[in-house]
Amino acid sequence: MIQCKKIILSTIAALGIACFAGGTADAASVKIDEKTFPNACVRTFANKQDTNHDGELSDAEIKAVTKLDWNEQNLYTYGVTSGMEIDFTGMEVFTNLKQVTIEQLFQGGKYNCKYWNCEPYLGFGASAHSCYGGKRLYVPSDLQAFCAAATQPTVLEDDNPCTREEQILLGLRLRKGIPCSWLHTEQLQKLQRYAAGGLVEFLNDRVALTPQGCLVSNAILAEIL
Repeated sequence: MIQCKKIILSTIAALGIACFAGGTADAASVKIDEKTFPNACVRTFANKQDTNHDGELSDAEIKAVTKLDWNEQNLYTYGVTSGMEIDFTGMEVFTNLKQVTIEQLFQGGKYNCKYWNCEPYLGFGASAHSCYGGKRLYVPSDLQAFCAAATQPTVLEDDNPCTREEQILLGLRLRKGIPCSWLHTEQLQKLQRYAAGGLVEFLNDRVALTPQGCLVSNAILAEIL
């Protein structure tokens, strides 16, 4: 398989922490329920911090949480699926949170659909990525150099982005899937075998991963690309 380059869109440190600002938690304990954490994915995160499994977050458990790191390896363990909107209400209880990284998600919880659909997009700030004019660019991560520059510095990363392989790689991670016409016969046959196991579904002239298939999407994509 030709290895496709990946872009990671992250909300880090102060930018991400600002999303959760606006309240303080009762230091005694915080009950993990729908009232405190309305969103099931955020509630799952809170439950993972409940080390003694008593259904509450103690002061010690709250202070132990210094970062929120949702990445492509663990997103689905919290129940995050393509196209989902996430309400982060309740995260303000983690008063010791210092770093927030949410990969492949817009700040606020929406997936970056332009990225996933291989459409042009612009990124601003240190470490940001952009794809426009038939080129993929990134901004160096040196924050001091970025602030000192008169204009945003960029480095060419890929002068031929959004190939058919990349469209398949990204498109099959979306709930709507991709047109069957993007795939050749052998690829379709492999996906039909996965369909028999409930991991893939064919919808008229499109093919998509099921929620179960999303959990093993890397393995499926590795086989067909």
